[in-house]
Amino acid sequence: MLNGMLVRRIAVTVAFATLLLGAQNKGILLEDLTWVEAEKVLTPDTIVVIPVGAESKEHGPHLKLKNDWLIAEYLKREVLRRANVVIAPTVNYHYYPAFVEYPGSTTLRMETARGNCTRPDG
Repeated sequence: MLNGMLVRRIAVTVAFATLLLGAQNKGILLEDLTWVEAEKVLTPDTIVVIPVGAESKEHGPHLKLKNDWLIAEYLKREVLRRANVVIAPTVNYHYYPAFVEYPGSTTLRMETARGNCTRPDG
C-alpha cells in the first residue's frame, strides 16, 4: 500500500513540476509548432530570434567541435524563459573561414551564410 501511495505522489509531483516548468516560458519555439500554429503567432509585430552556434568548429584540443552550438542552445533556452519572442531553430552552420584548416571544422560561403540568416524565406 505504501509503495502504491509513494508512486502516486511521485507521479503527481512530476506532473505538477512539468506544468510549472512549461508555464515559465514566455517565448515559443518555432520548431514545436505546426504550420497552422506558426501562422497564428508569426504576425508583423512578432520578434523572431535566430540563434547561431557552430556545431562543427574547432576550439582547441580541449573542447568539442559543438561548443558554440551548446552555448547557443543554452542561451536559446534562457531567452525562451524570459522573453515574449518566437525562437527559430538554431543555425548550426555559418561563415567560419579561419577554422577550415582544422579537421572537422566546417564553413559556408559568406553569401550563403548571409542569405541563410537575412532571407530565410528564400
